[in-house]
Amino acid sequence: MDDTYTQLPNGTWRHNDNRSPSSPQTITREKPRPAIQENHLPTLYTLSLSDLLTRPTPQHAWLVEPLLPRGGVMGLAGEPGTAKTWLLLELARAVAAGRPFLGRFATQQGPALIIDEENGEARLQRRLARITNQMNNHYPIHIASMCGVNLSQNHWIDSLHSKVAEIRPSLILFDSLVRVHRGEENSAQDIARLFAVLTSLRHDFGCAIVFTHHLRKMGFIRDLGQRVRGSSDILAYVDSMLGLTKVENAYTLWHLKNRDGDLIKPLSLSVQDMDKNTTVIRVTGEVDEETSKREQARDLIMDALSDGDKLREELTTFTREAGISDRTLASALKELETAKLIVSSFEGRKKKYATFASLQTMQPIYPLQELQKSHPGNGELTPEEKALLVRHWTGTGMPPVTLGQSLWFDLKALLYSTDTYLAQKCREHTPALRQILARWNNNHVEVPNEIIKVRPGEAKI
Repeated sequence: MDDTYTQLPNGTWRHNDNRSPSSPQTITREKPRPAIQENHLPTLYTLSLSDLLTRPTPQHAWLVEPLLPRGGVMGLAGEPGTAKTWLLLELARAVAAGRPFLGRFATQQGPALIIDEENGEARLQRRLARITNQMNNHYPIHIASMCGVNLSQNHWIDSLHSKVAEIRPSLILFDSLVRVHRGEENSAQDIARLFAVLTSLRHDFGCAIVFTHHLRKMGFIRDLGQRVRGSSDILAYVDSMLGLTKVENAYTLWHLKNRDGDLIKPLSLSVQDMDKNTTVIRVTGEVDEETSKREQARDLIMDALSDGDKLREELTTFTREAGISDRTLASALKELETAKLIVSSFEGRKKKYATFASLQTMQPIYPLQELQKSHPGNGELTPEEKALLVRHWTGTGMPPVTLGQSLWFDLKALLYSTDTYLAQKCREHTPALRQILARWNNNHVEVPNEIIKVRPGEAKI
């Protein structure tokens, strides 16, 4: 308190002006206020429309053109197993090296900081070694793996700010968003608090931010962007959003949002092991509109059938709601049936579809039923099983056939497994295996859905 004032009992203040007691001077005034620390309080700054329009227009700067602006934020969303981490590491590699991302998107070279709370050092080491095999390992990529980063705690916020101030990265990559905070992802309030932390990093250091995230189960949501899991504020906050989907071994990269430009066309991607030391992630082509619609239809069909059998008319309703034509639906159904991923039957006069994985049992199919085993075990076919199959194959006049170890194992899973998960594991080879099985049985057995059908007049096997 200022010692030149004395508070009187009536609440007023007397100025102590060092005069003699015979001539007091009492001044009634408000209590002096402490000086305002202007540097700690926000200030509202405005400018006129004319000032705004006459200012030089800043040139838009990209970190990854046209996907991610400098100082911007981008999400990379996908279901499990869609190569999100691979793509994230490829992005870090491209920016750190100043090389085009995926061989086509120009980058501005700068350090990258990876905050990994998903994989661990061993897995990151293997993957980074494979994608950086042809790259100088002194490029500025910094990694914090499984440190327990929690941006819901001030300690971790301060720690991250300190590290960013030290490294000065152009790009910070979080794998994944859900792992670096303890809020509820469906809560707009919790997500807003998290994004306030990211915003402070962007504003204080000018760095761009990328995070991986998950897509919710498809249901019958029309827009892939609406499948981004959690609060709608996640999609609203980002400047750009990429989505990853996978059908069989084919990956598709979708551009779901771009605040600063046009969306790129969907791209087909491959993640390919070139040799024992090198993995290459590359664009194999653009996905045309019809192909992308057909892929969307396939996803809708598979997701719909995961809840049980569906009539054709039900699938038609779902796909029409998603803006997919009946013709595209028919093409998608044909592709899935050809790939033996779904099977059709009739319920009265109405056509019905089911997934391969929805079958509850897969009984041993002749001739392996002679071995009377109950399950496939954890390895490939035994020599006894192989010999029996080859003997039956050649005994029916079929040409020699050679299967690799993985095919032998998948064949065994098909023949014996009552576990639908094991059945799904061999989906990639299912068409070839089913064809082999049908030929093994000399066309006595057709296995569209593991139900044995015989020719008229023949006994069931």
